[in-house]
This record gives sequence, C-alpha cells and structure tokens, in this order.
Amino acid sequence: YRTLLQSERPDLRATSATQLGVLACIERDTAQALTLFRQALLEDTENEPARYNFELVKKRYRGKPAPPSPPAARRPRITQ
Repeated sequence: YRTLLQSERPDLRATSATQLGVLACIERDTAQALTLFRQALLEDTENEPARYNFELVKKRYRGKPAPPSPPAARRPRITQ
C-alpha cells in the first residue's frame, strides 16, 4: 500500500491511505492512523470508510499514552 500512496491516481492514494490507517490501528499506532485517514480524506472527501474511522479513532485518541495500571493491592500478611 505504501507504494500506492505515490500513485498518480487520487482514488488509489485514498484507498491505500485508508487501508494503511486500518493497519496502523491494528498496530495500536493511533497517531499514524489519524494522519493516514486525514490524508485519505484530503484525496477523496467522499471516502466514507476513512471518515468513519477518522472520527472513531479521534474520539478515542487522547494524544498521550495510557497511564500504567496501578499495582495490585497487597494484602497484609496475617500470622498467628
């Protein structure tokens, strides 16, 4: 798909950017996914899959990594 981003055909550029955006989501690279979905929309403003995915990722993306999970609570050891 990366090669198709350089195509002379806008429809191929839009489709490849959309597909690469989906792959970026699978790899949990939301910043890259948003960039690719935006690129797809710039190539084809009627690209509904890119628009849907852009809006979905944008709603969930906070722009920073998720905070680490708190450590499991330790129970005091009771001895008798």
